[in-house]
Amino acid sequence: MSRPINMPANHQLEVPVYFCRHAESTYNAHGDSSPDVPLSERGRAQAKALSGHYHIVLCSPMQRARQTIELSKITYSKMLVVPELREVVSVSSDHLAHERSWHETGSQAQERCAAVLQLLKSEAAAAAGGSPRILLVSHCVFGGRLYAHCNADSPRCPKLRNAAIVPFPVTTLSGQKSQRNGKMAGL
Repeated sequence: MSRPINMPANHQLEVPVYFCRHAESTYNAHGDSSPDVPLSERGRAQAKALSGHYHIVLCSPMQRARQTIELSKITYSKMLVVPELREVVSVSSDHLAHERSWHETGSQAQERCAAVLQLLKSEAAAAAGGSPRILLVSHCVFGGRLYAHCNADSPRCPKLRNAAIVPFPVTTLSGQKSQRNGKMAGL
């Protein structure tokens, strides 16, 4: 992960952040419980329909998330595979192929949320200038937890459907939300 960024309290930086839950996986389609499940045939078609340009794409290392980006028409200036964006580990399909079976605790997931938020801040600061847009490609359960972590005063997460890109508002460091939907302010 990137090291912490220290910015003056009056520094304002607004960067649109979007969230994409991976396209339909074989687990979503028919309960495939093998580790690191791929996209289903329907998921492959969903991924191919995605498009747009983002300055930065931060992607889960899980096969279904990477396949979503690889098959899409999404373009980007920079892409990072971010281990912390993986799904909350609760069922076997949430394990990477090389991992032993384990179950993630709520506090471990919260630590990952904090790390992702710090990375967002670092990437937003590095991308200042122009009009950078950031896309997070991750998973339903982790996306919900990340949203709640970033928006403690309004924990109602938008519906995270497979292969849907939604604005992902992030609370400012001062505890105030940007007036514009999907913006990070004060980072």
